[in-house]
Amino acid sequence: MIRDYIVKAATLLLFVGFASGLVGQVELMRPGISFISPELWTKILPVHVWAMIISTAVIVLSTISLIGDRTILGQWAIWLGFSTIALLCGALLNLALSNVQSPDSFITDTYFITANRHAYGTALLLVALGGLSALQKVKFESLPLKTSFVFALLVTSTGIALAFLQSQLGLYGLPRQYIDYPNEFASLQLYSSIAAITCCLLSVVYIIILWHHSNKKVGTIEEVF
Repeated sequence: MIRDYIVKAATLLLFVGFASGLVGQVELMRPGISFISPELWTKILPVHVWAMIISTAVIVLSTISLIGDRTILGQWAIWLGFSTIALLCGALLNLALSNVQSPDSFITDTYFITANRHAYGTALLLVALGGLSALQKVKFESLPLKTSFVFALLVTSTGIALAFLQSQLGLYGLPRQYIDYPNEFASLQLYSSIAAITCCLLSVVYIIILWHHSNKKVGTIEEVF
């Protein structure tokens, strides 16, 4: 089925987004430039952003028609429910930013402006993972709901933690889109990177579990997803 191949390609692109994000976050875990040059940094960031946006959008559009299927309502409800929490977090951060931002405010170009974007990105990621879960349920026996609940909770928690830590870095004045930063931001940036890496790895682990569960049912890699 054409949709299956589209979702497979989008999932591979999602892994590209995770990989580029992980590389960037490992670099940002401490001040100074460890292994990524400034020139390479300007290329990795757009790859991460666009790979995540395009892949999640394709997955959502490919599976959105399944929302009305009552047999998979439980899987959808879990992921969509947690996505609303991330959306609310993003809306609150956006409201806070609108109250403190001004043309001459230093916050205009700090990490605070990326905090709500990562909260919204977490919400979109949750919807995409829910879409993959729903599509897997259509073709195979789905994962237990408690497995989806645990992973949805963990992805949401780490995504919101990342957004919160970035808002704090923004309030303290850390400029965005810079590969290096002063030592005074090292502690918060370390925690921010750990949250981002954990969120990515949890998502990857869940997709692998989803793939393995499907693969056990059919016995061939080609029919996964």
